[in-house]
Amino acid sequence: MQIEQPKRRETHLGTVAWYAALCGGALLAAQTALAGTDGLTVRFAASFALTLVAVLVASRGRRAEREPAPDPVALVLGAVAGLSVFAVAWWGMDLADHLLRQNVGTLPGPRLLSRHADRLLGADLRAASYEIAVLASVVLIPWAQSWLLWGLLRRELAARFGAERGVWLAGLAGGCVLALSASQQVEPSLPSGLASLPGYLLVGAVAAWAATLSRSCWAGFAAQSAFAYASLALRDDLLRAMVGRDYGDPAWLTVIVLGVFGAAVALQVIRFRAEPVAPQAEISGRRRGVWLAIAFLAVSVIALAVVDLVRRG
Repeated sequence: MQIEQPKRRETHLGTVAWYAALCGGALLAAQTALAGTDGLTVRFAASFALTLVAVLVASRGRRAEREPAPDPVALVLGAVAGLSVFAVAWWGMDLADHLLRQNVGTLPGPRLLSRHADRLLGADLRAASYEIAVLASVVLIPWAQSWLLWGLLRRELAARFGAERGVWLAGLAGGCVLALSASQQVEPSLPSGLASLPGYLLVGAVAAWAATLSRSCWAGFAAQSAFAYASLALRDDLLRAMVGRDYGDPAWLTVIVLGVFGAAVALQVIRFRAEPVAPQAEISGRRRGVWLAIAFLAVSVIALAVVDLVRRG
């Protein structure tokens, strides 16, 4: 598979990885602290603000590395790839939750904002909670996260580890950040907690590859945004259709095979449409800063697991 190769540049390559890792830790701390409070909008605002600050600080001095204008066809194909893995991701998340329920316990029921106040600066936003959730989860937060994860971080990891290894690392790290940023114990919102990690890792991989093959983080944004909207709009329909079915049932296996196939085709079309780029050598140098940042992100994921297991216990 021929993919984008980064240009050679001299820079401290651990910097963006650390900003992404610190952003993930800060997002987990903020969402955990706000988990028992009214106000989904406050949680969305915290996720967006923390991510945007990390992006703005990490992008200082990198004006020459801004993403090119998005290809409209690549945007559509990225969205198709993200939508294709929607059911696959939810199969993995629902299976993970099922195993956790059997072996650890069940999470407390989420707060329903249709019954509780969603307050921001004294204003009751409960009537518009779903619209706010769509705006934040589908547009604003994915935009900031895509700039950081599928743009800056992806290019930096590709420059350090090579294009293919870099994109897989970006998908892995990005999926962890998505899980850490999710609002906890409230509806409507995207899935959160330890059980959500398999789905976000899959979405992270698809978004990272879409951005790499199109040479623009906007295709990654389209993939992540499409998954987020489907999770808000179609999740109940999907789980209602699959209720009572075993996870190896042909119905589940069919949507998994079709979803993976659809995402693979969309990514291949993006690759075929892109102009080939002559391979270039990766930047040599010490990788300690990047690995330390990844280790910090792993510690944050462990903290997320501990919080989730304590709630289930």
